[in-house]
Amino acid sequence: MAKLVVYRGRTKTVVQELRGKEFVVGRLRNCHLQLEDRLVSRRHARFYKQDGIWWVEDLETLHGTWRDYERITKVGLIDNDILVMGQHLVVYQMGGMDAAEWEVAHKARKRMTDPGTDSTAILPSVTVAHLIRRAHLRSSCHLVVDVGDGPEGIKLEDDTYTVGFGPGADVRLGGRKLLAPEVLLLRDGRGRWFASAGGRGAVSLNGESLVVAPLEDGALLEFGGKNVRFHEALLRPTGKHAIIEDSGGHGL
Repeated sequence: MAKLVVYRGRTKTVVQELRGKEFVVGRLRNCHLQLEDRLVSRRHARFYKQDGIWWVEDLETLHGTWRDYERITKVGLIDNDILVMGQHLVVYQMGGMDAAEWEVAHKARKRMTDPGTDSTAILPSVTVAHLIRRAHLRSSCHLVVDVGDGPEGIKLEDDTYTVGFGPGADVRLGGRKLLAPEVLLLRDGRGRWFASAGGRGAVSLNGESLVVAPLEDGALLEFGGKNVRFHEALLRPTGKHAIIEDSGGHGL
């Protein structure tokens, strides 16, 4: 079943399954999912399923519902789409298949493996282009972290990272801070990255205060006296400053 995973800062606040004919998100108590955020409208967005696809519709809100850098009115969703509502990131994720979907998948798989049939699946050109782009981004996006004696590169291979000073951060920055700001990095289903500020202390993105924002190539995050720069192209190895194949949780 499809679900919504909600983050505020680096904190995952709630996971909610999408049920029924429609599902409303907003500040009101009678919403299916309530977000306590002054930038979220009382009834902010409506999710509904049509022809097997979940759609989201902005309910004419002041601050809007955003996806893929753009303010949306109504749009169909794909797995791992990231929606911005106020100071919250709402991630749409597809759950496991129900019995009917398993039956369809089984029949399709049987057709492709029966003797005398072609086992090669031909995908639409749009789908192929999307998969190529995602593969390219997975192999190239990285962070460059200022560690004092020179930059270190960290390849981004997963879809979620936390950057901060605490022991639970995926990318752990050196030093101890009384006010410990943290940044959550999320990649959506289209391969684009978003940053969300959390913890205690200020975080800036390209010199401006960060709450939630998409990341462009070369974006500079500054917090806790550290500089973290985001890139979409591979670093060229330069001695000890080559990309580190990082699997998370390593101190810098």
